[in-house]
Amino acid sequence: MTEYVSVTFLFFITVSLLIGLTVIGLLIDGLFINLRCKWRWLKIWGDSASKNRYWVSLQGHDSFIFQGMPNLLDALKMQAVEIHGKCMRGYCGACKLTVLYGEVRWIMPPDSRLKENEILACCCVPQSDLQLSGIES
Repeated sequence: MTEYVSVTFLFFITVSLLIGLTVIGLLIDGLFINLRCKWRWLKIWGDSASKNRYWVSLQGHDSFIFQGMPNLLDALKMQAVEIHGKCMRGYCGACKLTVLYGEVRWIMPPDSRLKENEILACCCVPQSDLQLSGIES
């Protein structure tokens, strides 16, 4: 009887140990995967932040540094600029601005017609320091 208890006890200890080691292994593996993903995100964020750091000035508002936002419209809204952006796709034209100085990069082609030096803030990001003015409708 003692032999049976010893073997059963040993079996449960071994199984528990294997399960414990497996769980610990999965946790460690998950930690390394998580750290690698975070490192990649930090590296990408750091690279984009240093490349996309431009001064933006909109007439009647304080200048600010554009840094790593998805588009110019989001950056303006973060600065509490009251600018309308209804569609976020470039077809309503509500976020239309005029570029007085500087360059932008289009992240999506605008659907509305634009005159020379006009941009849609929802469709672009700065490529240099920008000086902008609003367009009266």
